[in-house]
Amino acid sequence: MGTQKKIAAKIIEKKADYVLALKGNQGILKEDIELYFQDAKENNFKIGLFDYHKTVEKDHGRIEIREYWATDDIDWITYKDEWKGFTSICMVRSERIIGNQSSVEERLYISSLEADAKKIGKAIRKLM
Repeated sequence: MGTQKKIAAKIIEKKADYVLALKGNQGILKEDIELYFQDAKENNFKIGLFDYHKTVEKDHGRIEIREYWATDDIDWITYKDEWKGFTSICMVRSERIIGNQSSVEERLYISSLEADAKKIGKAIRKLM
């Protein structure tokens, strides 16, 4: 995790922005943000200010639906000041439908971008 903090700092020093996926090795940061979004989902995203964006893509017999929720409500996050430029968090819910089979995945990100779900979503899609 220390390496990612250094990478984030270098990106900001170069006057660029980052969108970093949260992984299991990020301990408390990932757990805190997971709990935050779990609470948000249980309350239909009415617990704070969220920017929302949705995309639907159809290609080669499959449908992919992606929903993005982004917020700059991060003052409560432990150790947030260790991440240079840390401005927002985002949850992505991806649903893939192939025939009558469906799968859903949720991923979490931290970013130096403003809480603009569409903009963060575009950056995430470039990472994939």
